[in-house]
Amino acid sequence: MFRRRLTASLGLLAAVAVLQGLAAATALRVAGQQVERGRVASDIQLGFVELSATKQRLRTWVAQRQQKAGADTEVREALQREMRQTLGRLEQLSATAIRLDGGAATRAEHLRRQDAMAVLASSMTELERAVDAAEPLAPGADAREAWLALNAVFDQSQGRDLRVLIADSLDREAAAVQRERQAADRTLAWMQAFWVFMALSLALLAMAAAAYFTRALRSPLNHLSEGAKALQRGQLGHRIPLDGVDEFSSVARGMNTLAAELYSGNSEKYLAY
Repeated sequence: MFRRRLTASLGLLAAVAVLQGLAAATALRVAGQQVERGRVASDIQLGFVELSATKQRLRTWVAQRQQKAGADTEVREALQREMRQTLGRLEQLSATAIRLDGGAATRAEHLRRQDAMAVLASSMTELERAVDAAEPLAPGADAREAWLALNAVFDQSQGRDLRVLIADSLDREAAAVQRERQAADRTLAWMQAFWVFMALSLALLAMAAAAYFTRALRSPLNHLSEGAKALQRGQLGHRIPLDGVDEFSSVARGMNTLAAELYSGNSEKYLAY
């Protein structure tokens, strides 16, 4: 009886501890995914910033080329290579964002991001052709017209304003970073409250189990101790008042039987004497 109760109590405490561990592991995994999604969104945002900055540097190079201001072709190639690398990194990050998320709530966000990436990739091809064909302005050429043509190449593609496209992309990724950060903060706050609750629950269960077994064991242990002392003093007529179905009652019945046998044996010796 007491063994089963003790086993059940320890099993309950162990089950609560395992539940706490599983819940904490799950919450940590969710928080980790949210942090990772926020990091990816932040990297995408940074990629759009770098792409816009590199494009402006390339625009400056073309203006220098037109004005015969010493534009170096190696600089042009380096800037174009940098833009290609940034676009490739953005495509990888976009695929990672989809893999980490996969939820319908942000599907529209992924579609807009992929649309922006497709337009930028197409504009990059057009831009490279225009930049490679850039030559110094001929004498008497209209500089304003050349500048407007240059801006059209850098700022328009497929009837889309690339400046608006990049600005919208930056706003979208900033909102995604903020959203994932808030989600991670909420998860961490929930984890903290859950851990406090589970720690208090474990403490209360342990205290309740300790109080129960202390109260339940006090009486039978006292009876057994008194019975053992009585036998030690030779009081063979003493009987331990335990008659239940638990382990202590079983020990008590054994001690009572032993005392009865010893008492009977002594009585027979006394009568024979």
